[in-house]
Amino acid sequence: ALPICSLVIGLLLVVLAEGVGAAHRPTVLSVIPALVGEREAATANATFGGLMQLSLLAGPALAAAGLAVTTPSRLLVAVAAAFVVSAALVPRLARTQVDGAESRGSILGSIVEGIRGLAQSPGAPAILALVAVSEFVFGAEGVAQVLIAANRLGRPASVGILVAAVGLGGLIAAPFVPRLAERPRLVVPFVLANLLGAIPLMLLSLPRTVPGAVAILLVEGCGVIAYEVLLITLLQRIVPRALLGRVFGLQEGLVIGSQVIGAMCAPVIIGVVGLRMGVVVIGGLLAVACLLLWRPMSRADAVAELAARRWAPYVTVLRRLAILDGVPQALLEQVAESIVERSVRAGEVLIREGDVADLLYVVRDGSYEAVAATEDGGERVLSRMGPDAWFGEIGLLGRRRRTATVRALTDGTVWTIPGPVFLEAVEGGPAIADPLQRTMLRRLANHGGEAA
Repeated sequence: ALPICSLVIGLLLVVLAEGVGAAHRPTVLSVIPALVGEREAATANATFGGLMQLSLLAGPALAAAGLAVTTPSRLLVAVAAAFVVSAALVPRLARTQVDGAESRGSILGSIVEGIRGLAQSPGAPAILALVAVSEFVFGAEGVAQVLIAANRLGRPASVGILVAAVGLGGLIAAPFVPRLAERPRLVVPFVLANLLGAIPLMLLSLPRTVPGAVAILLVEGCGVIAYEVLLITLLQRIVPRALLGRVFGLQEGLVIGSQVIGAMCAPVIIGVVGLRMGVVVIGGLLAVACLLLWRPMSRADAVAELAARRWAPYVTVLRRLAILDGVPQALLEQVAESIVERSVRAGEVLIREGDVADLLYVVRDGSYEAVAATEDGGERVLSRMGPDAWFGEIGLLGRRRRTATVRALTDGTVWTIPGPVFLEAVEGGPAIADPLQRTMLRRLANHGGEAA
């Protein structure tokens, strides 16, 4: 009875830790503007993302090193102490308040809308079918890696190194993958990315040394990051924007469910056919699914190509803006889709100091000036702007009212971008998180407790 009780307590603690940890990323992103200032928020967000990637890569490797010199219980105490120290620093941070929280509909209504979005999107059901198989394999691989580390490599603690190897592979490939997402047709690269994850898994039981397994998983990591980026971009292009959030919600539920089923089925498969043949069967399942679903998924290419070509001129301009530097292709296309072009006349006021911040403005033609009121009732000129400049970001990033008035000095043209769309792009919104972070967080969750 005692081992069962300990298992239940352990599972409850894991669920509690994961639930509390889910608030970490959105909380940090919401407080960044108050900590660093609005103009530095985009740079700070990028830095935060880089630190997250580095931490998710280094964490499993450090855990493996720790297990080599101490017991799992002592290592867990050290990790818990690090969290306590971090929590003690939180009260020193600036307090911020984010206004305008949107009301949410019912869960059932969201699911129905997500299914409707899939039905309206050619090729989307086949894409999510492949996602289900891929995540099933991913969940099963988490179990297989633990057994390979213990039985084939003879080093149970090396599972942390194996997880880190996938992250390192993704980090190496990350600078090159966005170029794939710029292609008008994405189904073939998406299939190849899945195969790049399946084939290394089929070979994973061959090496008898940690370096050999790491070399294979580096290749898999390249495929995993490409899979994540291409999946996001594909869904973004083919699903109606109004239903995109619902579809991403369905996708996340499908991911979690498939991984859980995969982790549960892996011991059965390996128990029946053995470890070496088990990883071949698990990886082969994904390879077969790629071949069977290739043609049904190809229907999405026509829609994706049309969307990519339609928004390409806008994306070219947006990519030149420093405030959107480093934003992924999928999010740039989402921003492009939301743009409204507006003609203005000389003397027209676009932003008035003290108003609610709701739009970002990108200057296409004309000249504009930003002024602030002075104590004596006059105005002080803050800046003058021309083509490819932008304004209105301070109030959006700081979640506060406008800090200046902006008027047109000449006739011209501006693009307006809705505030929520802009914020999702520069802050990495909940629907489209950083792919490498998503991948590593899922892998760490898969291995939670297994190395111990």
